[in-house]
Amino acid sequence: MPYGNYEVYQKLCQIESKHLAKILDCFTENDHCVVIEQYINGKRLDAMMYEQSLSDEDVLHIMTGLCEALTEVHAKGIIHRDIQPRNIVIAEGNVILLDFDIARTKKENMEKDTRLLGTAGYASPEQFGFAQTDERSDIYSLGKVLEEMLANRANGNKTFLNDVANKCTQIDPNLRYQNADELLREIRGKRTKKNSNWGMLAYCEKRYIPIYIIVIIIYLFVTSAIVAAGLDMTNGIAFKIIAMYLNLMSVLLPTLYLLNIGRVADKLIPANFKHKWVKILVRVLVAITIFMLVMLLEAIILPS
Repeated sequence: MPYGNYEVYQKLCQIESKHLAKILDCFTENDHCVVIEQYINGKRLDAMMYEQSLSDEDVLHIMTGLCEALTEVHAKGIIHRDIQPRNIVIAEGNVILLDFDIARTKKENMEKDTRLLGTAGYASPEQFGFAQTDERSDIYSLGKVLEEMLANRANGNKTFLNDVANKCTQIDPNLRYQNADELLREIRGKRTKKNSNWGMLAYCEKRYIPIYIIVIIIYLFVTSAIVAAGLDMTNGIAFKIIAMYLNLMSVLLPTLYLLNIGRVADKLIPANFKHKWVKILVRVLVAITIFMLVMLLEAIILPS
């Protein structure tokens, strides 16, 4: 392949991902780039769609895998530029993005690509000379693949994924999802909202569920002990009623936040954390803060 591919494949060598074929070696010879990569034994997405209809879960699974692949690729400054069903393989249930032969590395202060390449029907408008391709160009192509998968579904009903595909394929790159991670969060968020409204436990990885359960048990045990002690020290029926409601709120409000019921935590603090444990820690700290604020309010209102 052309020498210009060498920089791209050098960067791909640095990526360890289940969604990419492993690059075993990459070198130049006679002004050409030579690449030795892992052989993937699977079925191409275009062949899969020809042989069978996709379910909603199939589409979500494939989109999730592609977004995860692009997140890793884009982090290295690589733009694929040729995302289409024939370059997507499903191997043992795993989604793999292939063929980086016309990929390029993102350059600063360029108005358009040096070479105008891409596959008609999937290539973004930028690939026809309107601007330099970037992460959003791959988002456009991914949206076109999503449209094709949605048209192939056994269930032809419109879902939130139709809106996702529409946003991906906007002519103006500024109106699309700005990166693959943003698209992935949108898919996971809408999927969770559709399937369940019980927040964090509904979409966290199974391995993290025991951590949440342990944290919640400890939290409820501690707060219940404090509530019981507060009721014992309060005199007068009216003050006991007020104390009961405040103590109830001191347990209920932090618990709602900690469990993200109704996605209240996502709405109050819509932060994105790279690691799950950071999200858990932040949720616990905010829940404790809410508890302490209610306890402070109780101390101000009720007589000592």
